[in-house]
Amino acid sequence: MKIKHCLFVVATCLSLCLSAQEHVKTEKEILLEKRIPEWVKPVIEKAKLYNTYTISDTINPFYLEGDFNGDRQEDIALYIVSKIDGKSGILIIHRVTNLYYILGAGKDFGMGDDMSWVKVWYVHRNKTIKSFTHEKDEMTLKYPAIRIVKTDNISAYFYWTGKKYKTYNQLY
Repeated sequence: MKIKHCLFVVATCLSLCLSAQEHVKTEKEILLEKRIPEWVKPVIEKAKLYNTYTISDTINPFYLEGDFNGDRQEDIALYIVSKIDGKSGILIIHRVTNLYYILGAGKDFGMGDDMSWVKVWYVHRNKTIKSFTHEKDEMTLKYPAIRIVKTDNISAYFYWTGKKYKTYNQLY
């Protein structure tokens, strides 16, 4: 009986130690974290995003700022890589609500689940997106969007609908 009790206590302690274990940041993660706005760090830590994702600086700039959801506060988009499968994507955090959204990085975003092909990205502040294939077709945006570009022929826009992010693919 005493042995079973001791084994139970040891197993419980091990379980608690493992679940309480925090992600140990790499030197690169620490350097990148120093370059992001202060308000972002507690959101990433509270959501334990470092356990699953790494901020990547493989594209320049490695983060974008813009009012993506129309609340008159600068939100942030970070280029990230999944630690599970190495797939790239974008982490968007809304400043006022601290809600976050992951596009790609192992989750389908309308053009697959990996953005490792992205060479350029920027905040699209125009109120419209024009179709390459149909010159008269255009989409009206309420808020700034994020444009990702592979080549002159392939790009996509991520825009806020008021409830979620949607993708507008722009292919030639």
